[in-house]
Amino acid sequence: MDASAKIPQLGTAHAYLEHWAKNTPDKVALVQHETGLETTYAQLNELVDLYTLALIKLGVAGGDRVAVMGQQSAQCLAVQYACFKMGAIICPIDVKLKPHEAVRNLDKIRPVVFIMLGDSYCKNFYSVNAAVTEKCPYIRHIFFHSLDGTGEAAPGTRDADILFDLNNLLSLRDDGDLARKRNKVCHDVSERNDALIIFTTGTTGEPKPALLGHKCIVAQMNIFMRATTMPPQEMIRLCILPCSHVGGTTMTVYTTIMGGGTNVLLYQFHPVSALKAVEVRRANFIGAVPTMYRMMWSVPDYDKFDLSSLDCVYYAGSMGDIDFLNRLARMAPHFGTCLGMTECGGAGTYTPMPISVETLHGQVGSADESVAEISIREPMLPDGRAGAEKAFGDEGEICYHPPLVFSGYFGMPEEKIVSSEGILYSGDMGYFKDTGGRKAVYYLARKKFIIKSKGYNVFPDEVSAYIMRYPGVSLAEVLGVRHSTFDEGVLAFVLPEPGASLDADDLMRHCKGLVAYKRPSYIKIWDEGVFPMTNNGKPDKKVLAAKAEEIVSLLRGRGLWD
Repeated sequence: MDASAKIPQLGTAHAYLEHWAKNTPDKVALVQHETGLETTYAQLNELVDLYTLALIKLGVAGGDRVAVMGQQSAQCLAVQYACFKMGAIICPIDVKLKPHEAVRNLDKIRPVVFIMLGDSYCKNFYSVNAAVTEKCPYIRHIFFHSLDGTGEAAPGTRDADILFDLNNLLSLRDDGDLARKRNKVCHDVSERNDALIIFTTGTTGEPKPALLGHKCIVAQMNIFMRATTMPPQEMIRLCILPCSHVGGTTMTVYTTIMGGGTNVLLYQFHPVSALKAVEVRRANFIGAVPTMYRMMWSVPDYDKFDLSSLDCVYYAGSMGDIDFLNRLARMAPHFGTCLGMTECGGAGTYTPMPISVETLHGQVGSADESVAEISIREPMLPDGRAGAEKAFGDEGEICYHPPLVFSGYFGMPEEKIVSSEGILYSGDMGYFKDTGGRKAVYYLARKKFIIKSKGYNVFPDEVSAYIMRYPGVSLAEVLGVRHSTFDEGVLAFVLPEPGASLDADDLMRHCKGLVAYKRPSYIKIWDEGVFPMTNNGKPDKKVLAAKAEEIVSLLRGRGLWD
């Protein structure tokens, strides 16, 4: 079944909110799990319209940037959609950033308004405020926002809870000039407008501000809407990824609104809270990165939670080995994955359902060519033209075609990953394979993480998956480190399952089942708790790479490397 078949095709992200507010006004759009507060489509759309008035009164104009350092909530989402309606560009900022990191990101987008949390259960944001107040003079308005309506505003900020107080907002309706201005600016917004900035995770360098337009966002939502078999309005999606990530905006919350379903919001992911939210709110869809699922499965009383409402569980962000997929398949009757990136708006593929674990293993879904094409190509040419398309089954770089292409990195025109023909180079290597009449994409590795060993390409995920077959292994991360003989040597970090005892020599013997050039030269059993993680729940390769260099430096001193 095509789950998107009954959804109207509209040009902008906010047009779907307006559509459902008109056609199903009393349908619940949002549920805040922690408080139980429900917001209908009519209420959400009204709140968005009022927020639009408030932003216009502040002097925010089309193209201006509005940054929000907040968590998944009705207020945070209403600010996002208010910016969409009036042609401003919303930029959710990661709440985990340190003060200097927040300033770095804000300097790249130069917002006119910055709304942030204050002293919350997440952390005290006053140090962020002090740094921003001192070092970001281009911000005209800095607001403090409290999730529970308590706490004092940080010095130099205004209280967003007063600014967005319902009575204050309702009084703006009486301002005829303001209403006419809103009607004018909202009327001028179309699919051609840029709408959203999401910072990339900065796996190997500084995060970059990816600018997404309505056309790209709507195309991505059309694709991810196919990631289920249920009618869209029956969707009750648990949203556990942060709003500073495409996984917490375009792929989940926005897509649910496109289909007229219900979003269950968590302020912040915690495995027990997520499981409880499924049980209490009867969520039927979860999308998460594999680490989040493993954390939920590791909860001691996991089997006691009632997850019978789940119809579909989806993962993305990293590959799943066969054991992971089997566990996922036991969680819900439907399961799948997708491939994408911030720069294509989120998801570029989807998994046709139903599907078996064996068929899903190794692939990352299929393109929907009625929305956007995906191709496998040679590298981009020096003159900026796209490289030749590879033959079916041949390995190359995975590329996304319009409209699944971002507008560029904001303020960084020198960063070029889009060809002169408008084709987006993902940096992911893969190939096509026929899977029973469907052209599936098979993923190999990030281009920049491919290990060059003994004249061959080694794909880290392949080696990790093999190591994870060994009993007692929870996770494995594989990296390449400079080697004077092999170009790069393969080094593996291995995280044991709770209570398991692993021996590196036993694992090295296990790896003899790999071709010689793929075998690790050294295996380090990770004994420092969980792997270091990025803010989006993925193993932090920068931290692991630095740790690998330290290990290899010691090995070289003992004559055990090179």
